[in-house]
Amino acid sequence: MAINVSIMNLQQLNFTDKVIASLARWNIPPSNLILEITERGFLVDSEESNWNIENLSGKGVSFHIDDFGVGFTSIGNLRKFRIRSIKIDRSFITDLTKDEMSYSVVNCVISMAKAFGIETVAEGIESWDLFEPLRTMGIDYFQGYAVSQPLSYNELIPWMRNYKLP
Repeated sequence: MAINVSIMNLQQLNFTDKVIASLARWNIPPSNLILEITERGFLVDSEESNWNIENLSGKGVSFHIDDFGVGFTSIGNLRKFRIRSIKIDRSFITDLTKDEMSYSVVNCVISMAKAFGIETVAEGIESWDLFEPLRTMGIDYFQGYAVSQPLSYNELIPWMRNYKLP
């Protein structure tokens, strides 16, 4: 289960306690929770947010960086917070087949992530022509309308049973 959180959430003194209590209430193991925060959110270096990220990570909660490539996340933060995956911003993905620089950036990000054991997600997959180049580079996951439009839970289950990646 992945949930978007803001830096304001992470700066709450009792955020870790609230998350752990909610997981316990619904009998969800912390390892089943992914908290996504934008890359810009990781730039805020506050004591509270660092404490919450480190404590939740230590309890098994995973953190993913959303919109990777548009901020200035340091390689040190990838290691320090044990980031599990990065979502490469759609601005790089959209022009992948038309712009050499975008292609090179995405290829480098994927290679770096693989070297660190970090999974990668390509955001903004709006057409099938992006699948093959990204597969060749080693992307782990695709996100966008070419895969599916947003679905309700009741629509998701049958879709998952029937979906086949092209």
